[in-house]
Amino acid sequence: MTTTRIGDNSVRVVNGKVDWLNEDFALVFLSWLLMTDPNYHNGWVWYPDITKHLFKRFKAEIGCKHLKLGALIRGLASVTGRREVGYTDSTGQRRTTVEYWVGDAMAVVELPIAERRRA
Repeated sequence: MTTTRIGDNSVRVVNGKVDWLNEDFALVFLSWLLMTDPNYHNGWVWYPDITKHLFKRFKAEIGCKHLKLGALIRGLASVTGRREVGYTDSTGQRRTTVEYWVGDAMAVVELPIAERRRA
């Protein structure tokens, strides 16, 4: 029986499938974002854009139909920079949200993950 360490404390039996951590999905998301739209190169992606426009496309294109937004966001917070930004909503109230850094130094992660367990 072969085992592998997952993250800091978990150990799993290796059965030909790979368990993905939130950080793994975040790295794939950042790579996908760079390949999908070069405008993100050395820029920031806005949280509302992730929730409204990018997340559903990302899930569909990489085939992770069970991936939850919270898992992706926790992963992004772990693997890249983030900053709070203010904006004015449609009612005129000031609000705060977050942007995540998408840099050119992000490792390009292989997108085909059919052989890995889907989220």
